[in-house]
Amino acid sequence: MQENELHIEFYFDHLGDNPAPYWSYSDVKPGGYLFLHNPLLHVFRDGVVGFRVNHPKEIKFVNKKTLSALMKDHQN
Repeated sequence: MQENELHIEFYFDHLGDNPAPYWSYSDVKPGGYLFLHNPLLHVFRDGVVGFRVNHPKEIKFVNKKTLSALMKDHQN
C-alpha cells in the first residue's frame, strides 16, 4: 500500500455479503471519501493495520465533487 492508502475490510457474512440498503459496492471508488461511524483501528491476521467494518450502516460514501460543494457551502 502507498502512504496515502488505507486498508478496510468489510465483514458482512452475516448479511450475505450484501451492504444494501445502505450502499452498494459500486459506491466504493478510488479517490472518493468514506466516513466511518465510531472508527476503531484493527490489526488483521497478516499484520496490516486498518479498519474492520462489521455493518454497512457504519459507512457513508461521498465523492470529491459532492465533498467540495459541501465544503464550499460550509465556508459561506
